Amino acid sequence: MEEKIHLIQQLKSLLDERIYFAQKALETIRESKTKETKSSVGDKFETGRAMLQREEDKNYIQWSLLKELKLKLSTIQLQRNSIVGFGSLVTTNEGKYFIAIGIGKFKVAKQIYFVISPDSPIGKLLIGKLEGDYITFNKKKMEILKIE
Repeated sequence: MEEKIHLIQQLKSLLDERIYFAQKALETIRESKTKETKSSVGDKFETGRAMLQREEDKNYIQWSLLKELKLKLSTIQLQRNSIVGFGSLVTTNEGKYFIAIGIGKFKVAKQIYFVISPDSPIGKLLIGKLEGDYITFNKKKMEILKIE
């Protein structure tokens, strides 16, 4: 259980950092938009504002998605389940998988975790499985050794 708690804390820290930088990028873009002044060449001004608006929209979407991921992470129940589901930390003979949010390969200390969404291809294979069950992914047979 300690391992799972530590992993969640590290993921929250990562998301907090990404949210911070996305917020700073939004603030910088908004500042640039207010400083943009109309030049003698009107098209240049409009093009610049349009580019800033696209950049702002893109950063806002990224910021929103990061906030959503953090919210999802906070809904994870810490009790141990015997069946793989959302929030499970699954140890297999091929590695450790945390069924939560789609982050991918994530290293904490010297341990590598695959932080995956339940909707990912391997997540779909793992959901509903028990300790001792097998799945085949990318032509590799994996045994579920432990579920936390």
